[in-house]
Amino acid sequence: MDFEIRPIADTDDDWRRYWSVMEAAFGETAAEGEADEWRAGLEFDRTLAAFDGERIVGTGGAYSMELTLPGLTTVPAGGLTAIAVMPTHRRRGILSAMIERHLQDVEAREEPV
Repeated sequence: MDFEIRPIADTDDDWRRYWSVMEAAFGETAAEGEADEWRAGLEFDRTLAAFDGERIVGTGGAYSMELTLPGLTTVPAGGLTAIAVMPTHRRRGILSAMIERHLQDVEAREEPV
């Protein structure tokens, strides 16, 4: 199966498609206003979406965070979030590929955690 993993654009269309896949993949329906809250805090350049053609079939992303170590030293961290694949596309290596892409992105940003 051919699929592409890339960030989504900060557009209403991409956001609606991304959010609906996240809801379906997690088997949840969001409370009113929850999607807007998520979108407001989302770093769109850190989102990951798995595309089967034009269809989004997997979601994921990262939050820029800091981890405090002993001695009150902090290091940057890429906190993985919202990682899911639609039931129709599971067991095809998409989740593994998305996590691998996340790890590559974290390394490129020099986030050791």
